[in-house]
Parts: sequence; structure tokens; C-alpha cells
Amino acid sequence: YSYQAVRDRVNEREYNIVRHAGVLFALFQLYASTRDPRYLEAATRGVNFLKSRFRPFDGGRGVYVLDNDGKAKLGAAGLTVLALTNQIELDSKRGNLSQAKQVAQFILSMQGADGSFRSYYRLRGDEPAGSVSLYYPGEAILGLVALYRITAEPRLIDAARKGADYLIDYQRKMRELPQ
Repeated sequence: YSYQAVRDRVNEREYNIVRHAGVLFALFQLYASTRDPRYLEAATRGVNFLKSRFRPFDGGRGVYVLDNDGKAKLGAAGLTVLALTNQIELDSKRGNLSQAKQVAQFILSMQGADGSFRSYYRLRGDEPAGSVSLYYPGEAILGLVALYRITAEPRLIDAARKGADYLIDYQRKMRELPQ
């Protein structure tokens, strides 16, 4: 996405919620390393914006993260769970375990019986089918593992392991590994 420094504006059409969630994860890590409150406050503001993009699904049991392009992406959910679990660990007063679990529910719903993940939740009908992102499954797995560290819910680590096993098996069959 792009930032117009002269105008102090973000180009809304090009803004990417996956990158936004990834930056939050990085800001929380930076705060954990430095304890500089500026990073915690910036991350908190970013989480508040991120939560404005939450949309319920599955009868309200779960939430997905809606991007500016009108799509719900697996990678956004994975990085959102990472950001929320970091917030829970570093700022428990403002952290929200229930919301982290709701986003994880979305991730679990995106996993197939073989361990693969769909990259996009079908909202508009023009989303790519199947697992088309190289990075989204890893982001989802990392989010599930981070939440498991807090909750010790076996379904989270089981899904993460199944997803990792699928990726390993899939990549072993490739002639050349991706980046």
C-alpha cells in the first residue's frame, strides 16, 4: 500500500489489511524488546482499527477480517491472531481473548480435511479458489500456534500440525521449492 507523506494520508484503495495486521505483530514485538510505550500505543491504535474490519460469520461464532478490496483473506486472519495474542501477553487489560478465538474459528473453518487451507473466504464470488497464496497458510498456522500457547486448546495445535504436515508433503513433491 502507499502512504502520501506530503498529505499525511494513506491511499485507501491500495490499503492492505494483511500488511496492517503484520505491522501490528511487528510493533508488539518491538514493544516487547524495547518497552517503549510509543510502540504499544501505536499497536493499540492499529488493533482498534483492525477490529473495525471484523465481520461475523458462522452464526456469530467466528469473525473474518474484511480487507478494503472486499475480500476476506486467510493471511489477514493468521496475522490478526498473532497481533491479538501479542496484545494479550503484553497488555492484558486491553487484550481480548474472545476475539482472538473468534478469528481462530475462521481459520479453522478455512482448513480442509487434508490439512490444506483455502486462501479466500467466498463473499463476492470472484475470489480465487483453493490455496493460492504462498504465505497465508504459514501465517494461519503461526496464529493458531500463538493462540494455543495461551489457551492450550488441542484443536488449535492439531490444526496447526495438520496444516504444517500438508505443506511439507506438498512441497516435497515440488521440483523446485518456492521462495
